[in-house]
Amino acid sequence: MLALKPGNNRQQRLQSEALRLVNEVATARWALVQQSSSGIPRAFLVVLGFWLLLLFVNFGLFAPPNALTIAALFVGALAVSGAFQLVVDMDAPFRGTVRISSAPMRHALEEISR
Repeated sequence: MLALKPGNNRQQRLQSEALRLVNEVATARWALVQQSSSGIPRAFLVVLGFWLLLLFVNFGLFAPPNALTIAALFVGALAVSGAFQLVVDMDAPFRGTVRISSAPMRHALEEISR
């Protein structure tokens, strides 16, 4: 499309509109490719969650039952669950609680399409 030489203003407008549409389609295609594939297997998440559950059950089973132990287990479980959530969010960078901007990717696509 870039090699086409528009003959009049109408053709020039149509060429710029076609280039804009191609850019939008390429951006949407890239977003779909990025969102469709998951890098973290579900089995890994299940095994990791089960392992962490056993770990905290073991800590709670052998710890003396007092307020300090319960508070420490609660804070530890909160930290581990936050790390678990962060790992899951990093698998899908354009959605979730921690998001990255897609502006640099769009700018790169614009530069490539020129």
